[in-house]
Amino acid sequence: MHVDSSLMSLALHVGRMTAADLDLPAVLQQLCSALPISAGGAAAVIMLAEPPDVAPALVVATDAKARWIGEAQRRAGSGPLPGVIRSGRPLLTPDLTRIGPPEVAAAAAESGLTSSLVVPLAAADERYGGLQLLGNARRPVEAAQADVVRPLLEVLVARLVDVRALRGHTITPIPVRAARVDPGDVATTAIPVVPRPRRPEERPARHRR
Repeated sequence: MHVDSSLMSLALHVGRMTAADLDLPAVLQQLCSALPISAGGAAAVIMLAEPPDVAPALVVATDAKARWIGEAQRRAGSGPLPGVIRSGRPLLTPDLTRIGPPEVAAAAAESGLTSSLVVPLAAADERYGGLQLLGNARRPVEAAQADVVRPLLEVLVARLVDVRALRGHTITPIPVRAARVDPGDVATTAIPVVPRPRRPEERPARHRR
């Protein structure tokens, strides 16, 4: 298996990022732009599956045609991308125009992006999303490309794990209690006043020397 050096450089770049500093949409857009050149194919789509109570799935793509296919799958909730996110297993589809839903098949036929390889973004039992490499008649995608992109996806998943953990981390504030003063602790005894010493000019004349 040959891994493109630019793909490894991209993996190292993502690996150096921290979850707090990660601009996730920008990083995913960068990956979608670089993957067709580094891993083969004509375009790429990344779909992140968020819990329904947090946000709808995020779709990022190389260009408008690839986004059309990605959004069609998101809206329909079916197709190779949603299917792989649910199953956790890679899927090669030689001809998207022959599968449902109809909106996805129509988008593939119109755009010319007719072949698909989807690789899951997953860690343990958690599903974070999927990467879809799209091919056309001149540059179809193949099953072997799943191994090519795996090092990069492992790094990306590690960052997604960190991002989700950071997002779910909450700090419980410690309640600040108002100070309570016990009346019995307050001094009520009168304190005698010590007279101020007189200056020489204030003394009576008989005491002056």
